[in-house]
Amino acid sequence: MSPAAAAEQPKFDAKRKLCDFSQLTVRARHADLGRYGKSAPAPPAQRQQREKILGKTSKHLYSLATGLALVGLAPYPATAGTDSAWVCHADATGAWDCQRKGGGSAPAAGTPAAATTPGTSPAVTPKPPAAALPSTPSTAAAPRASAPATAMPSAAPAATGAGAEPTARRPTACGPAPTTPFVPGPADGLTRINADQSSGTQQHFVLSGNVEVARDNQRLRADHVIYDQASDRATAEGHVRLRQPGLQITGPSGHVQVHGDSGAFDQAHYELPRYNARGDAARIEKLDSDRTRLQQAIYTTCPAQNPAWILSASKVDLYQREGIGTARNVTVRFQHVPLFYTPYLSFPIDNRRKSGFLAPSAGSSGNSGAELSIPYYWNIAPNQDATITPRILAKRGLQLNGEYRYLTSNTRGILGAEYLPNDRVYGKDRWLVGYQQQGSYGPHWSTNVSLNSASDANYFRDLGQTLSLASTTSLERRADLSYNNGPWSVLGRVQNFQALGTTSGTYARLPQLVVNADLPDPNRPLTYHIYGEAVRFGQNGSAVTGDRLDLYPGVSMNLHGPAWYVTPKASVRFTQYALDNPAPGQAASPDRTTPILSLDSGLYFERDTAFGGHPLVQTLEPRLYYLYVPYTNQSAFPVFDTTALDFRFAQLFRENRFTGADRQGDANQVAAAVTTRFLDSRSGQERLRASLGEIFYFRDRRVILPGESVDRSSRSALVSEVAAAVSQRSSVSTAWQWDPSSRQTDKAVLRYHYQVDQRRILNLEYRYLRGYVKQVDASALWPLSRSWNALARWNYSVSDNKTLEAFAGVEYNNCCWAVRVVGRRYVNGFGGAENTAIYLQLVLKGLTSVGTHVEQLLERGILGYGNDLYVQ
Repeated sequence: MSPAAAAEQPKFDAKRKLCDFSQLTVRARHADLGRYGKSAPAPPAQRQQREKILGKTSKHLYSLATGLALVGLAPYPATAGTDSAWVCHADATGAWDCQRKGGGSAPAAGTPAAATTPGTSPAVTPKPPAAALPSTPSTAAAPRASAPATAMPSAAPAATGAGAEPTARRPTACGPAPTTPFVPGPADGLTRINADQSSGTQQHFVLSGNVEVARDNQRLRADHVIYDQASDRATAEGHVRLRQPGLQITGPSGHVQVHGDSGAFDQAHYELPRYNARGDAARIEKLDSDRTRLQQAIYTTCPAQNPAWILSASKVDLYQREGIGTARNVTVRFQHVPLFYTPYLSFPIDNRRKSGFLAPSAGSSGNSGAELSIPYYWNIAPNQDATITPRILAKRGLQLNGEYRYLTSNTRGILGAEYLPNDRVYGKDRWLVGYQQQGSYGPHWSTNVSLNSASDANYFRDLGQTLSLASTTSLERRADLSYNNGPWSVLGRVQNFQALGTTSGTYARLPQLVVNADLPDPNRPLTYHIYGEAVRFGQNGSAVTGDRLDLYPGVSMNLHGPAWYVTPKASVRFTQYALDNPAPGQAASPDRTTPILSLDSGLYFERDTAFGGHPLVQTLEPRLYYLYVPYTNQSAFPVFDTTALDFRFAQLFRENRFTGADRQGDANQVAAAVTTRFLDSRSGQERLRASLGEIFYFRDRRVILPGESVDRSSRSALVSEVAAAVSQRSSVSTAWQWDPSSRQTDKAVLRYHYQVDQRRILNLEYRYLRGYVKQVDASALWPLSRSWNALARWNYSVSDNKTLEAFAGVEYNNCCWAVRVVGRRYVNGFGGAENTAIYLQLVLKGLTSVGTHVEQLLERGILGYGNDLYVQ
C-alpha cells in the first residue's frame, strides 16, 4: 500500500474501546456509513403473467435470479467517519479519538444508542494524518480507501410508502402471510450497516451480532459478516436472510463480491410472496451480470411442508441478456408421482417469447372418442407467432390445428385453420378456416375483418365443443372500413354468409355504405339526425337482387325540466330500389317516401319511504310515447335484410317494428308505460325496478312481411320487467308478456340468482314462449367441505321432453392445486343427436394445467362462476 493510501486509512487501537468500530456501529444503528462504488441496477419491471408452462416456471426462476442480482454487490463494509453526534480524529499514535458534539464521552461497548436525527446535514470527516500500522493485530476493520468518508444521517425507513411490499393474502392452508410487509429503504445509493460488535484487521474485519446490511431495496441479515479487502469478498454466515420486494432468500451461508457482480448462497430457501411460490436450491450462483445458475433447484406454490407438487431440476442456467434459460433433468411431480420429465429444457425467462411445446390437453367424448392435443408454440418474430396443435381423435383420426397471429403498428390479426383428412366417421376431409383482423389508421379510421369458411354444414355439429357452436347456422365473411369523428360515423362494408344445414341462403352486401350523425344545435334545443344507406344485395341463384338507397333525416326538440321532459321529433324516410331479376309484376325501381312523427314525454316523482327499517327513495316515472307513420303499400318491395323485431319493453318506444329498411311499419299509436324504482337512501343502490307498459293502436297495422296477416288488434301485449335485489346475496328478475285478446301469456322469463361467494352459487331459470319453448335451467356450485365443491347444470326442454344439456362434477381446490372431474351430456345442435363427454383437469397453480380446459363450460353454464385457480 502506498504511503498516501496508508495515510488515508483510519487507525484502530485494540486497547482503547472509546473509538472501537463496534461502538460507532451500535451507536449509529441504521446510519449511512458510505456509498457504493456504483449504483445498483434498477429493479426489473413486473413480469407479465404467461399462460404457458415454460413461461410461468421460468418467470419465477428469473425473479429469483434477478433478486440475487439486485442484492447488488452484497454487504459493504463501513467507511470510517463521523456521524452528526460525534466528532472523531486520529491522535498522534494513529488511534481514533472520538468525542460527542457538545461534550460527553463515547458510549460503552455494546450499548445501543439512538440514531441521528433525520435530515442532519452531513459533515465531512477530516482525513487522519499518516501513521504507521499498529504492530499488534487490530480488532477493528479497515474500510476501502477509495470510499469517501461521509456523515451518517438516520436511515430508519418509514412504515408506509411507495414501494412497500403488500402483505400476501392467501388461504391459511398455504401458510401464514407475512405479518410485517417489507418496506424498501430510500433509493439514495447509500449503504447502511448495523451490528452489535465488530473486530478485525486492516485487511479483514468481522461484524457479528444482528448484522444488517441495507442498500436501497435490498436488506441482508446474518449472525456474522466477514469482509476481505484483498479479494473484495463479503461472506455471511448464520441465519442468512436476504429480503427485497417480491423475494426472500434464507440459508446458512452465502458470499458476494463487493464491487463485482457475482455471489452465491448455499442450501438456500427462496420465497416469492407475490406469487405464493417458494423453493430450495443446493446452491444459487450469480456468475456475472448476465448469468445465474441454480443447482438442484426445486419450485412450488404449495406449503413448504409436504408440497402437493414440485418442479425440480438438477441445474438451471439463466441468461438475462438473451432472456433464455436452460434446465437439465426437469421433473414435475404431483403427490410424489412423476407427471413430466425431460433431460433438457430451454425456456424464456422474461416477456420475450420462445418456441417450444406447451402443456398437452386430453379428454373424451362419445362423438369423437378419446382426444389428445399437443400444442407447439412457434415464435416467428417479435410481432408474429403461431401455435400448431396436432389433435388425435380416436374415432375420427388425426386433426391438425393451427393459429397464426401478427401485430403491426396499425393492425392485429389472427389466422386459424383446422384440417381433418379422411374423417373415419364422416368419410370425407373436414376443414375450417377463420381470419380476424382489426386495424386503426390515425384517430378516425379503422378496419374490422372476419372471414370464416367450413368444409360442410355438419362441421360444428360433429366437432363443436359446445351447444352454441353445434347450433351454428351460418358463417360470416365480412370486411368493414369505419370513419368516426365526433357526431359523424361512416361505415363501408362487404359481407357474405356461408349457410350451414338447411338454412336458406342469406343476401350478401356487396358493398354497403352507411352514414350516421346526431348534430345538436348550439343555440337552440334542437338535434338534427342524419342517416343514409346505400347497399348492393347479391345472392347465388335466381332470387331477386339489386341496389337499395335509404335516406332517413330528422330533427328533434329537447324540452325538459327538473321533473319532466318532452321530445317531439319529425323525420322522413325515403327508400328506393334498382332491382335485377324482378318477379313477374314487380317494378324494377320501386320507391317509398314516408313521414314519421313522434312525441316522447315523461315525468319524474319521488318520495322517501322505508322497508324493514332501511330508508329508501321511491320513484314513479310515467311515460307516454306517440308515434304516427302513414300507411304505404310495400308488398312489392323485396325482403333483403328485414325481419320483425322481438316484442319486448324497449320495443314500446321504437319508430319501426321491423329491422332493416325493406319495411317501414305504419303506425297511429300511443305507448303508455310506468316505471318505479326503490333506491337505497344511503348508497343510492337500486333495490328494485319494476316497469309495465302497453301500446294502444288507433288503426290496423297493414304493413306486413310475406306470409303474415294484417294485425287488427287494438292493443299490444302487456309487457313488464322486474328486477329486485332481495338481499346482498340474492336477486330476482322477470320479464313477462301477456296477450289481452287471448288472455294468455305469450312469453315469460323468471330468473333467481343466489351467490354468497365464489363457492356458493345457485341459479334457477324458467323460459317460456307460447307454442315453442318451455325450458327449465338450473345450475349450482356448492361446497361439500373446505376444499371440495360440487357443480352441476341441467337445461331441460319441457315441450320436447328432452334434456338439452346436463353436466355434473366435483372440484377440489386449495391454495396450490385444483382438480375438476365433470361428466356432460348435450345435444349436438337443434334436433341433433346426443353426445356424452367426460372432462378431467388438473391445475398446478403458478405452473400449468393438465387435461381438458373446462373453465369456459362452467362459466357459461353457471352464472357467477369465476375461478381463482391461477395465481396472478
